[in-house]
Amino acid sequence: MERRRFVTINSLLLGGVVIVSNGLITISCETNVESEKSSIDIKLLNELGEIIIPSSSTPGAKEANVGEYISQIVQDCFSEKEQEGFNLNISTINNTSHRLFGQSFLECTYKQRHQLVQKLDDSDPGFKSLKELITSAFLSSEVGMNQFLTYHQVPGKYVGCTETRPW
Repeated sequence: MERRRFVTINSLLLGGVVIVSNGLITISCETNVESEKSSIDIKLLNELGEIIIPSSSTPGAKEANVGEYISQIVQDCFSEKEQEGFNLNISTINNTSHRLFGQSFLECTYKQRHQLVQKLDDSDPGFKSLKELITSAFLSSEVGMNQFLTYHQVPGKYVGCTETRPW
């Protein structure tokens, strides 16, 4: 009789664990809908990246979708203080654009965007870190690796000193 009771209790406990863990997995895997601000930041970063790394014979930063990568890195890897600094840099871009041209960065023409980037590059120390982040995002992307750098995904020996440059 004790064995039957033991099996019944353990079956109920095991069933409860399975149901609760399944619910937790389902809740944790739900994707959050992107906020409007986040999608605007991604567009702004893509357009800013296009000014810094424009398209030519190779695709530029916009084609590499650097905004999405940077948004994910900022969200997942930056501390709250670093995220505040990043958001301050983004707002500085738009505030400077409003002050100089009377419109947001995304509404400016290519020439106005280029002028704004040159001005921020000369005057804003936080803009340098944003440029480095855009460059890193581009070079880490599939587009950057395969179409800009000479990347061969073939295992082989490491040759430290070579005549071939990766760019």
